[in-house]
Formats: sequence, structure tokens, C-alpha cells
Amino acid sequence: MPFIEIKALPNQNKRDKIAEVVNLAARIGSETLGAPLGAVLAVFEEIVPGWYSHEGDASLGRKSTSHPVIVRVTAFSGRNSDQIGDCLKRLVHELAPRLGVSHENIFAVYHEEGSGRIYTKGSLKT
Repeated sequence: MPFIEIKALPNQNKRDKIAEVVNLAARIGSETLGAPLGAVLAVFEEIVPGWYSHEGDASLGRKSTSHPVIVRVTAFSGRNSDQIGDCLKRLVHELAPRLGVSHENIFAVYHEEGSGRIYTKGSLKT
């Protein structure tokens, strides 16, 4: 079950795009990681202004070239590096225009979890 988290400082001009962003992220996760769409979770969370420090600046507002959008993908082990790389690249390049940032201003990371480290649908995944 891939879990995609997207976090960013508020961008008032793009709030109407959040549903589109999470739906797109889930679809990309499904397509690139070979998981059924119904097994992919995608969430968006605004970071409280002043609670995110980048380059020593805990900004009170979004700046176009600082405080990157953070995308974190967590999934059960078993994907190869091509799948993981494709997932991260597609997420960055397809989400950037919808979030109003350049793809260079998104930080994306993939975490792989192993047996006994994910609990879902009433049981521990092994």
C-alpha cells in the first residue's frame, strides 16, 4: 500500500487544486509502483507558516524559490530502482505546475518499508 504525503506552505492561489493534486499523486503511485489504485493513499497537508525552516529561514509565507514542497512516498519493499525513480520523477514533474512551483522546488523522497513494518486493513503486512 503506497502512501504519498505532500506538504507545503500555504499557497492561497492553488488551494482549489488540492483534490486534483492528491488524485493525480495516487494515480501516479498506482501506475509507477504497480499497486491497485484502491491501495494507494495520497494526502496533502499545509505546513503552518513559521513552522518550516529552509536555509535558516522559518518563513511566515511561501516564497517562489524557497521552502520546497515536500513529497514523501512510503511503500512496502519489492519495487526496483526504475519503478521508484519513475514514480519520483513523475510526481515532481506532474505536480509542480498544479502546485504553482517549478519542479526544481520540490523535494521528493522514497522510503521502503519491510515485513512487519506496515499495518493496514486489519493486519500486519508480512
